[in-house]
Amino acid sequence: MRHLRTILLLACVPLFSGSIIYHGPPVAAIPVTPPSWGGEITAARYATANATNATALTTNANVPAGSRIVLVVSWYLTTWTPTSVSDGTNTYTIETPYEWNTSHHICVIHSAPLAAQLNSGSTITITWTGTGTSYRIVMAGYIANSAAGAANIVANNTATLSSTLSVSGVTSIPNTVLVGCVVRTGDINYTPGTFTGIGAEQKYSTASEYIDYFQRQASTTGTYNPGGTFASNAAWGAMWVALP
Repeated sequence: MRHLRTILLLACVPLFSGSIIYHGPPVAAIPVTPPSWGGEITAARYATANATNATALTTNANVPAGSRIVLVVSWYLTTWTPTSVSDGTNTYTIETPYEWNTSHHICVIHSAPLAAQLNSGSTITITWTGTGTSYRIVMAGYIANSAAGAANIVANNTATLSSTLSVSGVTSIPNTVLVGCVVRTGDINYTPGTFTGIGAEQKYSTASEYIDYFQRQASTTGTYNPGGTFASNAAWGAMWVALP
């Protein structure tokens, strides 16, 4: 009789269905740190004239794993074009250069998120093709906590003579960092608008080419424009990209 009761009790126990329902307290989502501008990674912006077919940059800061290296390159004169970038480990993408005036170029180059830290003292080399004299300047920095993915938007514009900067672009993904620059002919002071300036204005050629860099963290999708004003009318060209 005892064995019969045991068999009946076991028959009343439901079989495991393969799913478990959690009835405990709510579990907080793991916060995701959005990408942000990490800062410049060279002691001085690289500037040179009579350029050869290679531009070598030496880093003066560690770039953490998960970061994206960004190079904002501007050059003047001749038909030189950057063709490849290497630091011995990471892969780089060269966005299409923007010719904002005859022989005046801007280009943004960026790495994929780093799998491992790039140590201070590393060399980043930009290889070029072209002939003749070329004036170049490169600002090297990085985006911390970057995600994999291509540039979301490349925005550029130029003006023959204007006292305001307008370079509008629409981002279609959230959590990006917008990085770029404005170049102009003449030492005409530029005051940033909705973007934050990176360092100080710099001259990089004998033709009085001046450049300012800027960046902004964009947490939502939508239209962005660095804006800003010049102390007087200026002939300028500008470019920025949105990077996850």
